[in-house]
Amino acid sequence: MGLNKNHLLEVLNHVFNEGIMHDFNYGGMDYFDEKIIYNFFHNKTWQELVVNLDIKSAAYPLELATYYFNEKNFKYYIPLYIYASLLNEKGWVFDSCFIDRYLSPDYQEIESFLSLFDTFSNPQLNVISQYMHYAGYNIGYLSARTAFEIFWEIFYNPRINGESIFFGYENMDISE
Repeated sequence: MGLNKNHLLEVLNHVFNEGIMHDFNYGGMDYFDEKIIYNFFHNKTWQELVVNLDIKSAAYPLELATYYFNEKNFKYYIPLYIYASLLNEKGWVFDSCFIDRYLSPDYQEIESFLSLFDTFSNPQLNVISQYMHYAGYNIGYLSARTAFEIFWEIFYNPRINGESIFFGYENMDISE
């Protein structure tokens, strides 16, 4: 299974096509955190952030935002996190925070976890499950692998046309 940046972005744009999210609550943030998050995310779509994404400089704002996102912010920016995480060859810490904080049922109450994903479509859940599979089995994040085996595996189907984040995977013979 190979990752292709253009194909990945095409699938993310197709599956996660909600309008821009401006519902940040800066209450409870110290000035430093607020400034970093504001400067990185303010008035930018997740697609705009992807275009000029420098993983090294984006890692800290991406990690920091995981502590402050509400459910709507998380849902809107999840394609940015998936894209950045899959291209994160240097292992910047934000993706493990993202996985643990939002995508792993072991790190929150199960009711909260399940209610978070009630608003996601089946194609969105499929893409997230493929990401969790890749993060767990290819990148080596134990929490992603565990979460995949406990929960995400039921949504996993990289063969659905238009939903596979792996270039060419949906066209593979089932026997391969």
